[in-house]
Amino acid sequence: NIAELKREIEHMIEIHPHVTSFLQALRDSGKRVLLTTNAHRDSLSLKMERTRLQPYFDVLVCAHDFGYPKEEQGFWHALQAIESFEPGRTLLIDDNLSILRSAADYGIQHLYGVRQPNSQQAPGQCAEFPQVHCYSEMLQGLV
Repeated sequence: NIAELKREIEHMIEIHPHVTSFLQALRDSGKRVLLTTNAHRDSLSLKMERTRLQPYFDVLVCAHDFGYPKEEQGFWHALQAIESFEPGRTLLIDDNLSILRSAADYGIQHLYGVRQPNSQQAPGQCAEFPQVHCYSEMLQGLV
């Protein structure tokens, strides 16, 4: 039971510093804000319960609902069918290099990795995509 297992480690679910300010700035600027995840809906529900971030998003999208993980082009086509976004004007921040590559193949232009997705691990380096070190850096173009 994935939900049970997630409950056992829910104390480890944390928000990165300045994420709420960044998400609020996106909303204040009139941007449509989506959370897309490969996580199962039960896991996502637990994370939203723990972080209270759901009000910052217009839509929460689980790849399970489409039958394709974000690493596959089918995900982006299915997302396009329900959201009608412009890849050239879309920002995606993700901690998974395979997902960033898939998004790039789909045509998403503004792609960022997360330098330290897990506070329990050392920061990573990736020359392929710009890295978010701190979400306060992302505020500069919004405010």
